[in-house]
Amino acid sequence: MNGFKDIEKTPLDNSENSNQKGSAIVIALFVMALIGVFVALAMSRTATEAAAIGNETADGRGVYAAQGSLEMMTRNFNKIFETRLNPSTTDINNVETALVPGLSRTGVPAGEYDFFQEVLQTDAGLPLADRVKVLNGGPYTGLYAFRDNWRLRTTATDNSGVQTQLTRNVLNNRIPIFQFGIFYNDDLELFRPPRFSFGGRVHANGNFFVSPGTEGVYFDSRVTAVGHIVTQAWRNWNTSDSGNSQTWIKNASGTFKQLLPTKGSVINTTAGAANNVFEFPPAAPTPVPTPN
Repeated sequence: MNGFKDIEKTPLDNSENSNQKGSAIVIALFVMALIGVFVALAMSRTATEAAAIGNETADGRGVYAAQGSLEMMTRNFNKIFETRLNPSTTDINNVETALVPGLSRTGVPAGEYDFFQEVLQTDAGLPLADRVKVLNGGPYTGLYAFRDNWRLRTTATDNSGVQTQLTRNVLNNRIPIFQFGIFYNDDLELFRPPRFSFGGRVHANGNFFVSPGTEGVYFDSRVTAVGHIVTQAWRNWNTSDSGNSQTWIKNASGTFKQLLPTKGSVINTTAGAANNVFEFPPAAPTPVPTPN
């Protein structure tokens, strides 16, 4: 016998090795499944975000198109009141059917939108007496007016069917002119009178050229004009007495305040200059039809 003990050799356990291989396959499949789920979710999210961005872009373009339509409707609607107090059926139809340049599909150039434009007087069924309001803001504060409520609405539809709708409410205040002491439908001129004191409101639908005499002109109430208050020139552009400063107007507290020649809404400049407000020489008043 030697001093070494023989070690008995035994074969490897094949069943344990097989179990390890099976576990690795299961784990690999599980990882691949998870990766597949993550990829699918990422692709779905990407597609959803792309669709959302596309919808947002279409909505933004639709808003701008509808805004353009609404602004054009407002401009055309306002122009009606330059010649009449109440829009006719034809006037309203013209506003509703007007094409939006560059945006309407049937316009020239052709656009990408169809517009459905509506004009509606929302208080048409009310008696006239129920529409009498006292104005509480702006230059006509305190005057009575017949107030008409109008709704302008436009719906813009693009090539993909996305619709955008905008609405604007318009208040049209019809002020009876008997509330004014002086009312003129064009340019109004006050040319160097003797001392002149006037207690009523003064209004011009054009410009108001005021040229006081040396004894002064005094207005006890509001003075308004659609155009400008001109204090340095006559209507024929004469500026020989532009230094006369005797124009006085009462403020809200009943105190006369001096309207200096340099405080009009426009000041003199060189005839024909680029910043001229009025044409030179000034045009004659333009007659318009008597409002209905």
